[in-house]
Amino acid sequence: MAMLTRLTDALNSAVIPAYLPGRAPGECRTAHAVVADGGRDRTGKTTGQRMYYITAYVPEQRPGDLNDLVRRISDAAMAVREVRETGNVSEAGFDDEKKAYCAAVELYALCAI
Repeated sequence: MAMLTRLTDALNSAVIPAYLPGRAPGECRTAHAVVADGGRDRTGKTTGQRMYYITAYVPEQRPGDLNDLVRRISDAAMAVREVRETGNVSEAGFDDEKKAYCAAVELYALCAI
């Protein structure tokens, strides 16, 4: 099973609606997450790490829920044994198109090059 699907399933199991890029509903009406592949970085001759970004979205009327959602996303993603947190979380921002506050959690998984 692809890692994006596994991460999405882990979030959905934790009652966090999760989508792949381009599949989330338009305007944000409820808190949700978008799971994206961030590409691969070389760490050695034959090894690397694949980056994943999970962006948390909360409706503009509920900005105080963002930090809790980011924490819940981090906890739920750790159910997928192969991924690790980098410790990086983006600053909160506002997405005008979705009318939502958002922040992204960065994860990685080791891989062969």
